[in-house]
Amino acid sequence: MEKWEAIDKENFTFRLKVFGGWLVRYNSSVVHNLIDSGQGMAEGWDWRSTMVFVPDPKHNWVIRQEE
Repeated sequence: MEKWEAIDKENFTFRLKVFGGWLVRYNSSVVHNLIDSGQGMAEGWDWRSTMVFVPDPKHNWVIRQEE
């Protein structure tokens, strides 16, 4: 079984090798409007996930390692 590979850990972005390409997953923090309670805007207690398929039949996509 394949495992998710980190593309950008700081920004919560990962990829998974699948038939015909890659699944790319991004998790973002959700900002909530708390103005009615007098607290303004707040984030950090829940997440929204997005996933997309990137076609790459030969799996040529190489992640460059930062120096």
